Amino acid sequence: MVQRLPAGGTIRIDGVTTSGPRITLDPGRHTVRLEAVDYRPMDTVVVVTAGSTGTITFRGSRVNRPVITTESTGTLMIRVGPFAKIFVDGRLAVEDVQLIRQLSAGTHRIRFEKDGFQMKDTTIVITAGDTIRRVFRLERKPE
Repeated sequence: MVQRLPAGGTIRIDGVTTSGPRITLDPGRHTVRLEAVDYRPMDTVVVVTAGSTGTITFRGSRVNRPVITTESTGTLMIRVGPFAKIFVDGRLAVEDVQLIRQLSAGTHRIRFEKDGFQMKDTTIVITAGDTIRRVFRLERKPE
């Protein structure tokens, strides 16, 4: 079980995003990463034995966000196929085929998720005053 993860936080086990208040893991060693907007990510390794239960408490420290002014933003325009959840900097932005968003100048992490498809993770650099246009296509998970 994961405790104290802020709303909208992300749980990754062995690099795969998962969700829910209770997570079942196969016995063995697993790498767990907990992420939340405005917090430093937390990484830990857990060793699961058959029939055991455990709790991970999120202890990521807050990070200070800069004040954003219109002089320090750019526009991000994304299209994705098929329809997917689009996350910006770890926070769900929209569940759609399109995202248009003003973002602070700098590097931003963009993630796409859809059941039955491979998650896609990328970074995009926004320059103040510019418009960045990108198109992404998600690939089905191998069967």
